[in-house]
Amino acid sequence: MMVLAMSSSCCALDKIELGIIGLFPKSDPESKLAAEMAVQDINNDLSMLPMVTFFLTPIEAYSNGPLTLKGALHLLFSDKLQVAILGPRSPAAITYVAEAAAFYNVMQFSYSVPSLEVNSSKYRYLFNTYRSIRGVALAYYAMFKYFNWTTGTILSERSFHKTSTYLKDLGKRDGYYYRSMSVSHPPMMSHAMEQIQATKYNLYGSQYVWIIPYFGEKNWWQDVEVHASRFGLNCTEDDVLSSLNNAFAVKVPNFDQSDRISISKQTGKQFHSRFLKSYGKATSNAYYSYCYDSMWAFAVAFRKALSRIPYKNLFKNTTAQTYYDTQQFIPLVKELKNQLSNLKFQGVTGKFNMQNKYRISDFYYIQYQDIGQDYNQSVVVGQFTASNSSAAFNHSAFSWPDGHAPAVIIPHAIIAIQISSSAFATIASLCILGICLALICLGFNIVKRKHRFIKMSSPNINNLLTIGCIICYVAIILFGVDTNFMASVNLPIIYAMRVWFLCIGFTIAFGSLFVKTWRVYRIFNNKTGRKIIIRDWSLIRAVMQLVLIDVAILLIWLLVDPYKLKQQTSFVYEPITIAGTSYRGKEIIQYTCTSTHSILWLAVIYSYKGLLMLFGAYLAFATRRVAIEALNDSRYIAVCIYQVTILSMISVAISFITSTNVDLSYMLFSGMSLLCVTSVLCIVFIPKMMRLKVAPDEKLFTNTMQSKLIHARNADLRSQTSEITILPLEENTPNFSDDQKDKLIEDLQKQLQKLMAENCELKAARR
Repeated sequence: MMVLAMSSSCCALDKIELGIIGLFPKSDPESKLAAEMAVQDINNDLSMLPMVTFFLTPIEAYSNGPLTLKGALHLLFSDKLQVAILGPRSPAAITYVAEAAAFYNVMQFSYSVPSLEVNSSKYRYLFNTYRSIRGVALAYYAMFKYFNWTTGTILSERSFHKTSTYLKDLGKRDGYYYRSMSVSHPPMMSHAMEQIQATKYNLYGSQYVWIIPYFGEKNWWQDVEVHASRFGLNCTEDDVLSSLNNAFAVKVPNFDQSDRISISKQTGKQFHSRFLKSYGKATSNAYYSYCYDSMWAFAVAFRKALSRIPYKNLFKNTTAQTYYDTQQFIPLVKELKNQLSNLKFQGVTGKFNMQNKYRISDFYYIQYQDIGQDYNQSVVVGQFTASNSSAAFNHSAFSWPDGHAPAVIIPHAIIAIQISSSAFATIASLCILGICLALICLGFNIVKRKHRFIKMSSPNINNLLTIGCIICYVAIILFGVDTNFMASVNLPIIYAMRVWFLCIGFTIAFGSLFVKTWRVYRIFNNKTGRKIIIRDWSLIRAVMQLVLIDVAILLIWLLVDPYKLKQQTSFVYEPITIAGTSYRGKEIIQYTCTSTHSILWLAVIYSYKGLLMLFGAYLAFATRRVAIEALNDSRYIAVCIYQVTILSMISVAISFITSTNVDLSYMLFSGMSLLCVTSVLCIVFIPKMMRLKVAPDEKLFTNTMQSKLIHARNADLRSQTSEITILPLEENTPNFSDDQKDKLIEDLQKQLQKLMAENCELKAARR
């Protein structure tokens, strides 16, 4: 234990007087009295802070935030130094004061508002010393786990919506499922309306458990008929009481009812007796004891903070202005905040345990039993211990309609939106057929690779094209993989694989088609007359460079903005029967994966693919006059680009129109993608197969190629240059060897390049 050592002479020094502002409404004299008692007890305890004297300056607080803030600021700038603020009770007013307290380095304590966001940067010196909604959620969840209530519905009023969020997060961790619905009425009216709806739809009885907030007010449901008439409902108080019986609530104790001695050297019961004696009458106020412990929390933290910093002469000649404005108090303020954020001690309300500026409290579980119009019996049936997040219950105190706790029931059928097996099987079968077609084309290319016509069409590059098409087919299959085949948590991996396979497959397929056309473009647009040799490995390297651009974009996307699972839930409240089991309705769940900036990333990928297609269109146009059929792919490229562009636009339109029908959207999108990939294969390979079927003999192909080389020159070339002299090849020409054929082709290319160079020189001379 830390002890602040003081010399015997310290008491002879002038004591430091530090003020605490108390913002109390007129309706809460109990909290004001408790704060005054705490200040007196702290000052009388010489072992706490013998060099410090605290004084309380109470002022009236209002529900109006600016008006309350005005009073607090008036005290902050008075002659006396104020270092802490207690209250106010109003949730609307406390945030106004909290922003000012953060600016002036003043600690503030909320002893009555559970739904505060104290970790906001605007409220850096605000501490919740009352029960927090986080603690309430932990207490609820401990009860759910104890009874194995793995499903449920959370109805939350707007100021308590964080409780439902915490509960859902806790349940998700253990595989439990809780759905939430919000209501917009004030707290009392909200829970009265919930009971009205419960009665209207018969949502009560032995199969239902209602857990409601505990307000402490007696018979708060007596005005239910007034609330019901406002919303056009015919409901009586008796109807509500029938659904409210056996409901549960959790409440924090007004004071610790054990015999543990608190830091103020008294038990919780002793403090309660002292308070009632000073107050003079009984009270239902649930906050005064928390106000008392808040004052002690500040004193304990202040003592610990002073033990860690050099405080001698720190407060000498200090005024309010110097405390708020000078840097010498910054270390004290920071240390004080650190101590308060995770403070632990025994208070009159029980164990005072702060975690990240929230108090994690112990709770009592109560059950409403035998409720009548003039009778409100709330029985304590268990206790939640915050230190280990555990719940303990007295089973003999429970009142169950059937004599035992209800088991988990599923009032709604949970239906996940998935692609139907028939739709997936159809598309997957077509993709497998497409892969078989690609393998046939690959086999044909390999078997016929030494044929002059196939050899001139770059068989190695065509093989790479078929591999790209196979990867695209696999990507289309992946678009049909959903929760039918795997757990939802693995869907982000599948979504990423879809994009990777489709992008890389597209780049390999079209990149292969474009780079071999680029080689033809370089050869036939060579104006130097020098021989150009571009090997297949150079073209393959170019394709791999295009793929690396894809990989770089996709990798950055994956690391910076990965896919995240998103669950969309909707409810249909109509009776249905599934597999012989009747349900009151169905809960429809749809899983999707998206990233925060997916539109931006897709725009980058589409832009890159668009530039690649434009490059291919230019190559097709530039090589359109090449007369050698084996070399001229311009028509095929033009058709491929056209149909890919049109089908892509149709696919985007379809994705918006059919987004609500999963099967239809998947079938149409996959069908368009299948058509794109299959048409590329057919356009590239079917003409080659037909050509070899018509002229399988290489001699006939060589004669045809020579003839086209002779007559393919344009009119300008014919009028200004001599004819190419080529030895005629008759039917009886002896068979050429492969080396002779290669030499013949090279000679023809040299003559063609020479003619083109001469043509360029003649044009230049004309100018």
